[in-house]
Amino acid sequence: MSCAVDRRMMTCGQCNHVANTVDSLHSHVQQMHEQKAYVCDTCGVALASRSQLWTHRQNAHSAPMQYLCLPCQLTYAT
Repeated sequence: MSCAVDRRMMTCGQCNHVANTVDSLHSHVQQMHEQKAYVCDTCGVALASRSQLWTHRQNAHSAPMQYLCLPCQLTYAT
């Protein structure tokens, strides 16, 4: 049995952005039109989404993993 999926595109009421899910449209509105800022508690930088804040924290404030090569005593990030 096959099922037809209704793929309605939703357009932002404030610009021409088109989204294919309600969640995607909601995220777009929050990030682009509501200017809700997520502020890093370490350095104060303001970002548009929680996912951007998480990525920032991982890249800017987390110590990189260090792997030690036992024979030569050199360290590597990956």
